[in-house]
Amino acid sequence: MEMIDSFGEIGFEIQRIQSDCGSEFYAEEFQLELMEHFIKFRPNSPGKPHLNGKVERGQKTDKEEFYATLNLKDRTLDLAAELSKWERFYHYERPHSALGGKTPHEPFLELQKDVPVPAEIHLKWYEGKEEVKTIAWEKYKKQNPEILKKMLQMS
Repeated sequence: MEMIDSFGEIGFEIQRIQSDCGSEFYAEEFQLELMEHFIKFRPNSPGKPHLNGKVERGQKTDKEEFYATLNLKDRTLDLAAELSKWERFYHYERPHSALGGKTPHEPFLELQKDVPVPAEIHLKWYEGKEEVKTIAWEKYKKQNPEILKKMLQMS
């Protein structure tokens, strides 16, 4: 949960995590950690990857501009350090066309006064409404028969 802490350090509290139906997001330990930080978990409906468009685009940029520049076979590569440098560059130095040539940090500074503080977020978070979510496998299997076939072939 280093990511949660790093966002908090810059004054940005994560309020909600939206994800696909990857099993890693349905791990009880992961969801309980989110709850401890007052973060709501909102998975997309199965079979709707278009709902993660920004994530998919970010991953494409990472692949093309970061990972493509590394020799991942190099055993001396400090991937964590390189990733840290990349994240800093991406958020604080790299212009983004979707932001009119600004870095992601620039609009954040412009809107920072409107960003809720932790106390406000915690008051709006209702513990009783948050529970560990599980994948509705029967519904998922009906909506994704090709994935089910692959899963059965792998076992």
